Amino acid sequence: MDNEIKDILIKLLEGQTRLETEINGVKNDIKKNSIKLEAIEKKIDIITEVQTSHKE
Repeated sequence: MDNEIKDILIKLLEGQTRLETEINGVKNDIKKNSIKLEAIEKKIDIITEVQTSHKE
């Protein structure tokens, strides 16, 4: 009985560790995507400024 509980706890901890690793990976991906979106937004702003000044 004790071994069964120990095995269950070990599996739970292993699962938790895997989830933490995956969550950290997702957080890194979100951070990278946010940086890319900010760069795209800056480029769009520049394009808008150029087009506006070109119109005038």
